[in-house]
Amino acid sequence: MSQGFTNSIPNPLTVARGGTGLSTTTANNLLYSSGTGVIANLPTSASIQIESGTLATKGGLVLISSANASASATIDFTTINNTLYQEYRIILTNVVPTTSGSNLALQMSVAGVVQTSLYTWLNSRFTTTTTAISGAVSTSAFSISAAADAISNVSAGCFIIDIFDCANTTQVSRIISNGTYYAGSGVEIVCTTGGHNGRVDAIDGFRFQMSSGTIASGTFSLYGIKKT
Repeated sequence: MSQGFTNSIPNPLTVARGGTGLSTTTANNLLYSSGTGVIANLPTSASIQIESGTLATKGGLVLISSANASASATIDFTTINNTLYQEYRIILTNVVPTTSGSNLALQMSVAGVVQTSLYTWLNSRFTTTTTAISGAVSTSAFSISAAADAISNVSAGCFIIDIFDCANTTQVSRIISNGTYYAGSGVEIVCTTGGHNGRVDAIDGFRFQMSSGTIASGTFSLYGIKKT
């Protein structure tokens, strides 16, 4: 004579018993442990970073748009999203002006209108012959290079530009640029420029242009830094 028994399995099955503790999961999503023994759905807005075997969520760089200059009067980015992104990084690779001795400048837009005033910037640079500082207050653009050591069209320049808190309507959006380029006559430049536009408004676009002539070539890549 056989004797049977029943044993109900709890739903959801707890983490302590080898389950997830979840009664439902999100389709096409991943599960992760928060480190407290609780397993949860990975947020859809999160990026994944593997560090020393650890799976983690983290706000990271997202490529928004990229443009290649070809005798371009301007390079414009008008597709930024301040709801998704906290800051922006723009990487400029192998930029060459058509006119030697030109300066590379950045302008920003408010409500779709490019701002052509109220830029304040300070440039500090090391050259193969000296060091120098220059700047301007309430001018027409943010200078990425320096007028006294402008960019030669003999060799390409590379820059990284960070623009902070573009959604802020109570503080100005700060800008910092770091780069290296050739100024001609055997002079190499390494420079940093910091500053802002005086408008206390949300920023919704970026424009690059030369002080004279066009941008002969170069790749301009706009990245957003996701809000965490």
